[in-house]
Amino acid sequence: MVSEVEPFAFVGRFLNPCYTECMNKVLEQGIEAARALSEEQQSVAGELLMTLAMRPELSSEQIEEVKLAQAEAARGEFATDEQTAALWKRSGV
Repeated sequence: MVSEVEPFAFVGRFLNPCYTECMNKVLEQGIEAARALSEEQQSVAGELLMTLAMRPELSSEQIEEVKLAQAEAARGEFATDEQTAALWKRSGV
């Protein structure tokens, strides 16, 4: 959760010129797109961003899974309520 993040714990990583010059445009585009989201969705996006900033060690397989999930979401391919309920039941939740 964002509130548990130590302030400035990851700032040093952003002092690298590649982050400040190469990544800024894509980051800015993502933040601009997030501004159009609801407050609740913005909170989720912020938490995801903080999680990624704190855990940059994603494997190439995990990165590909994220890309696939993003593409599915862009196409509107989400689990149905029934599929979600079945998952929770199998997980014992």
